[in-house]
Amino acid sequence: MENNIDVLLNNNKLEKDSDNNFIVKNLERNTEYTLTVIATDSRNLASTKVATFMSIDIPTIYLNFYDKYTNRLFISGKYLDNIKAASIKFESNQYIEFSNVVGLNGVEITYADYNENGEFEIDLGILDGTLPSTNLLSIEVIRLDMPTNVSIIDATVINTEAQQIPIDTSSWLYIDDDTLDYILNWKTKINTYNTYYNFSNLAIDDNGNIYFTIRDKYLYSLSSDSTLNWKYLMEYNGSDTNALSAPVIDSEGNIIFGGPNVYKISQNGEKLWNKSIGGIVWSDATIDGEGNIYVGSYDHHLYKLTNNGDVLWVDGITLEAPLLDNPIFAGPVYSNDGTIYIGSTGKKFYAIDSITGEIKWSFDVGDEIVSSAAIDENGTIYFGC
Repeated sequence: MENNIDVLLNNNKLEKDSDNNFIVKNLERNTEYTLTVIATDSRNLASTKVATFMSIDIPTIYLNFYDKYTNRLFISGKYLDNIKAASIKFESNQYIEFSNVVGLNGVEITYADYNENGEFEIDLGILDGTLPSTNLLSIEVIRLDMPTNVSIIDATVINTEAQQIPIDTSSWLYIDDDTLDYILNWKTKINTYNTYYNFSNLAIDDNGNIYFTIRDKYLYSLSSDSTLNWKYLMEYNGSDTNALSAPVIDSEGNIIFGGPNVYKISQNGEKLWNKSIGGIVWSDATIDGEGNIYVGSYDHHLYKLTNNGDVLWVDGITLEAPLLDNPIFAGPVYSNDGTIYIGSTGKKFYAIDSITGEIKWSFDVGDEIVSSAAIDENGTIYFGC
């Protein structure tokens, strides 16, 4: 004898799907519901069972939005009050490639790479407290060949009691033609060996040409419409090597930048000279009115070179600083009175005579200095550490 079964949720009759299963959808979170099951037999006799349940906040990690201006995909979360860590897998395809994951709002990224199945996998967590119910991380899209879908295909979350609990990841984004057109028209896609290091500061000449390095062994020149003019492969002792500092442009339109040596390249991409100065060069160069070049080195010294690459002097910084653990990362700045200002990782800030290379004064700032200084029109000096 077959019974007819009806199910009511808060007195609203539930529909069935094609497999004859009852459909429950659009539940409010943290709400009590009454479920009523009514079974009626062929004699029209009915049997009723009633149960109540409370809907709960299921932790949710979802694709929030894609920012075409920064080329970054933002991942957010909800109801993560008790979550300490998560692992997320993104579906990948031949049209899109991810890299350079950045944690947001205190989230730490412990792993981000493609796994053996070709899925982009990210492990994240938080040291103090629990994951925030807001933006969790952003991912750089380093290649996009045509409009495509992006989706989360799996995720695992661990709560504060080290237990794995259910997670809702039902979200996807479509990166459309408008986004793709923007990327293709205004950004040049450049193959890099590791986009974690990102771009150096840009130098722009009077014709609108743009110069930069990405620590991928090349100095790049782009036109103002993003067309690649040329790229210069940097060499050191006969082998390819990485560019480390941002380029600067001299009065003749030539480009100076650092790596294992100091390099000068013409505006057509031809090497004019390179000069070894005793250490690798992270420091951005500066140029005075006579074309002399000032640049810091990993060997703790500030160097002055002529426009032809000849070394005029080496400063006396190491006379005051220890010989170890005090390389120079900050770029020097040239003052109109002929003074060079520069900081070092030896926790000191220096004023150096540009003519003699002698130290005028220095003072201890209590922390390493890796940023370049700036001077305003009143001669006031600003720098960070």
